[in-house]
Amino acid sequence: MSNPGSTFEVLANNARLRTPANGGTNTFPGAVLTVDGDGVFYNDGSPTIGEIRFKNSAAPTPCQVTFKQLVMNGGQIDASTHSVTIIAGEMDILANTPLYADTTSGQFQINAWLTGNGSIQFYANDTAYVGDNSGWLHKFTPVLNGVLTEVRTHGWPVQVNPGAPTALTTPIHDSASGNVFVEDVGGYLYLVDSTTGAVTPSAQLDFGVGFVQGPIVDSTAGLVYVFASSDGSGSCSDGANCAAVYEFDTTFIAGAAGLKVVVGNSTLSGTLPNPMYIGAFDSTYENSENGTGNLYVCGDTGGPP
Repeated sequence: MSNPGSTFEVLANNARLRTPANGGTNTFPGAVLTVDGDGVFYNDGSPTIGEIRFKNSAAPTPCQVTFKQLVMNGGQIDASTHSVTIIAGEMDILANTPLYADTTSGQFQINAWLTGNGSIQFYANDTAYVGDNSGWLHKFTPVLNGVLTEVRTHGWPVQVNPGAPTALTTPIHDSASGNVFVEDVGGYLYLVDSTTGAVTPSAQLDFGVGFVQGPIVDSTAGLVYVFASSDGSGSCSDGANCAAVYEFDTTFIAGAAGLKVVVGNSTLSGTLPNPMYIGAFDSTYENSENGTGNLYVCGDTGGPP
């Protein structure tokens, strides 16, 4: 790059920016990189969407790029790797952002500080998972390489809590364990077998407004993180409930409560708190090989965070 401190833009006109072909760990030299598009995934690019393509010819070495500020303005990211694609730094999601792993062993790991109110759609092995407002988790395949088709065999679609169905959050597929993780407004985390549709529910974790965003899944460490607006304990200041972060492994058993860390006050039972939004890991965690570091989150759902 001739002006490493400048801003750069990948336009929505079949434009593509590739990482170095040998993968490894790299830092994008610009201050800001914006990727434009209409947010609709198209394999190998189209006139309506720009793309970053991660390359890796030295699998299983991860391909990591740290961005001072990566602005996804409807563009897409393609992982043409045979290992883990790691996005670090800051990632601002302004519009729908398709992520696509075009190898069976490719994985994404977002270790960036996430901002913005756009959505992220992950495509791998031409399969997509969608949760609806009635508690049903749907599986679609093919998605891109044929006519979009919903799977209606082998237990799919699956209603994760038929006795008390509520709206689901964004589901996350973990390619390492083969499980799909999704939460609901009722305050539960669910592990769903991506092949059979078998459901493993956690204990109730959120007793406030329920979960409003999907969990964070660290495939490398085999961990899942969820963020609860109220733990229903009455253990915080003046008898208030507590806002909490829970950690699970990716093979937890039914009724598991995970490991809990209190991150501030919620409200007294009977008064709804503010929602609890997902947090972000620091660079120590991003650069560690064993999942050590810090997780930052806005707690105190009972008042200003």
